[in-house]
Amino acid sequence: MALSAAGCPSSKPAPARAPDLGSGLPDGFIPPDIDTDEDGVCDASEFALGLDPTRSDTDADGYPDWFELAAGFQGELPSSPPREEVLVLAETAGGALTTTIVASVNGAGETFTGSFDPQIVRDAFGVTAGDFFVSARATGAEPRSNVVRIDEDARLFEGVRGRTLLFSEVRLAFGSSTPLLCVRAYPFRYYTKTDTGRMVASTRRLLLILPPGTTAASGPWCTPPPPCW
Repeated sequence: MALSAAGCPSSKPAPARAPDLGSGLPDGFIPPDIDTDEDGVCDASEFALGLDPTRSDTDADGYPDWFELAAGFQGELPSSPPREEVLVLAETAGGALTTTIVASVNGAGETFTGSFDPQIVRDAFGVTAGDFFVSARATGAEPRSNVVRIDEDARLFEGVRGRTLLFSEVRLAFGSSTPLLCVRAYPFRYYTKTDTGRMVASTRRLLLILPPGTTAASGPWCTPPPPCW
């Protein structure tokens, strides 16, 4: 869900009391609109969430606190986001990648289908992973004998019986998107559902857009939109 409001949102944790960081305020009281490290997360929120208000990347994993908060990761854990979920896309016209999605299902003759769902995050440019989505297709099953028919382009696995692994491929490309020359990342999920609409599997991935010569750690990251949270 996108987050935007004038001033820090009311749903944000209440101003926290923390050790005095030289603000001169009594008992280290932190006003709700102060953002010492200018990372897009207000100091009061950082204290409440266990983050460091003097460091824009508390866990030093290369992902700024504001981004991890926006995308549903944990800014105090270097292992979040999990590296196996990260897909790197070069910010060039030729940048492209294909990733395999595996869903484990237990079928009783149903038809299963896959769908790509870009997650909406706080982004100054209004971009999501959907802006880089090219295609998705059904590619195989294990054991193959458990599936009556696979329609690659329609992303369908028909007549699935028993415990089966369903394989799909998602293709993403930078294409004609506008280069911004700063690091950014966009989460998405790939859902597997039955023909009745029941969701049986959800796979999360994080699409990391890297300009030439940069890494998540070296940056710079695109500036988060104001105000701080």
